[in-house]
Amino acid sequence: MKEILYLILITSSLSTFAQLKDWEPQNKLSFVYLTWAKENTSNHITINYHSTLDYYNSQVFYSTESKGGDITKYENKTNGGAHRIDSLRRAIHSVTIDNLKPNIVYYFVVGDFKTGYSQEYKFKTLPDDESQIRFITGGDMGSRALVGDMMILAAERDPDFVAIGGDIAYADGKIEKFDRWHEWLSMYTETMKTSDGRLIPMALALGNHEVNFAAVKVSSKAPFFFGLFEQGLRDTTYFKKYFGSHSIMYFLDSGFIKPAWGSQKKWLKKNMNNNKDIINQFAIYHIPLYPSHRSYDGLPSKWARSNWLKYFDRYKLDLAFENHDHTFKVTHPLKNGRIDPEGTIYLGDGCWGKSPRRAHPNRWYLETASESVHVWEVTASKQGFSYEAITEGHQSLYSRSKVNEL
Repeated sequence: MKEILYLILITSSLSTFAQLKDWEPQNKLSFVYLTWAKENTSNHITINYHSTLDYYNSQVFYSTESKGGDITKYENKTNGGAHRIDSLRRAIHSVTIDNLKPNIVYYFVVGDFKTGYSQEYKFKTLPDDESQIRFITGGDMGSRALVGDMMILAAERDPDFVAIGGDIAYADGKIEKFDRWHEWLSMYTETMKTSDGRLIPMALALGNHEVNFAAVKVSSKAPFFFGLFEQGLRDTTYFKKYFGSHSIMYFLDSGFIKPAWGSQKKWLKKNMNNNKDIINQFAIYHIPLYPSHRSYDGLPSKWARSNWLKYFDRYKLDLAFENHDHTFKVTHPLKNGRIDPEGTIYLGDGCWGKSPRRAHPNRWYLETASESVHVWEVTASKQGFSYEAITEGHQSLYSRSKVNEL
């Protein structure tokens, strides 16, 4: 019996090693993508990329004019750092460039003299004034072909960034499932470019399928969420980003690593109070407070309502982007547990690429709900905002707008 068990363990280890060996990047440099390590999105960018483990030195060469990839011609250079996730056979690089000018296109190359250098890429910083911004949001993606189709659709809307509400690659925080992240990153880096070729930055909230619930350390519970995407978190899972002078978005943890109460609740209260004068208030998280498929009385939804709703109501949250249920939904404006024209509208429910589930449109708080793959496009400025649900073929499922009282 011991011999059989030993053979099983050896076979399993060899299989895992073979898989990990296959996960070394096919090219020395691969997967160039953008995040923000700090809260202000107009004056910096974080460039992430992967390389082999032979040698690595994280460098970005950049300029406000195209240099065709010739590193000797770029006026600026910034160094960053690299790390390895568990036994993954690749280096994960992140380089944050500070002191950038708002609303400007930058051209850049990554790499080092031994590994080699990438092609030239470009990005655009966000404005820091009243100018319009446009973003795409959704969640519950995976890596099947439809996800890539919806990424292409999203990129064709020319957004300034993407806000993802969790359940991204469905790898459950486990190293043996990294192939799912490999497939997802392949799709994202190949498709998520604007019509003029700019890379589209992303900001990500945590979903249950990013988490290995058996792990003990926070960083080990969600190694890919923390390790692949530099967002300046350092073992916390809730944060905020500013967009222009008119919009803020809160990225919250639905209780997968940090509970809705305690430190997260205190942080939310403090930050919503400190930022109450910002005219457009948005939040994104995974489990809906007002679900369209799962039970309204589910514990995670009840916990979030009992801890977050009072601040959403008090500080006049405009839109909440919810996920997890794999449906399309729009609530009535809600405040103090009832329909109120001055309340928050909850949009969801996370169906970027996963198969839709049954929706329950007759619930008291729902304006509409259906079984539809979709993403949300939001355009915001000082004057107000609009939001539209878009499904395959750029067909509109729902569209509304709000004009701010100035």
